[in-house]
Amino acid sequence: MKIESTTKPEEELSLLREKINNIVIFVTQSLPQSLILPKDSEIIVLCVEDKLNDLKELIRHICRDIEHEYPSIQVYVGIGEQFNDVLKARESFQQAKKVIDVLGFFHFDERIATYDELGLYSLFFPIDNKEVLESFVKQRLGPLLEYDKKRKGSLLLTLDMFLQKQCSLKSASEELFIHIKTMTYRIRRIEEILNVRLSDAEVCFNLRLALKLHFLLLFYPK
Repeated sequence: MKIESTTKPEEELSLLREKINNIVIFVTQSLPQSLILPKDSEIIVLCVEDKLNDLKELIRHICRDIEHEYPSIQVYVGIGEQFNDVLKARESFQQAKKVIDVLGFFHFDERIATYDELGLYSLFFPIDNKEVLESFVKQRLGPLLEYDKKRKGSLLLTLDMFLQKQCSLKSASEELFIHIKTMTYRIRRIEEILNVRLSDAEVCFNLRLALKLHFLLLFYPK
């Protein structure tokens, strides 16, 4: 569990420490059979819970209560694989940290996930070779990025919304507040620029992944 504060820098340290102390008490009361270890802005929780879905729902409820009590707080929760051998605890902890990092960087709506739910995202984070990801993005989105740059366009965002809406022209056009005919034209133009067919599921998968990586790289530390 990682806690982030939206307070001003000069207020953040003391307020965050106070809030974390209170949150540790709250979590301890909510998970009485667990071991709670506070560490900076993180809280490590070792649970003795066999039913993962029940655990996720309980933690989700705890997070909602925390964020309701502290509106300036955002809570990210990563759950590592279950283990029976205490020697596996460290591996599960590292998996949970990776989940939190991925949730934060890719800005998922859901701020709680298990390691198994990361899927392909676990392969891209942490990133040791930024150039590899830039190459992946350039191969699939390069022409569209150049087109938008030269014309100060927004076809990249159009494509992103189209893929987010499961390739529904109607849903995407409504979300972007444009006529469906305009949306249809833009999608055809995107297909021409990238030389692809967005009716191909494999193409859509690669483009969506490239878009995720593109937005990730915008926040990548220099």
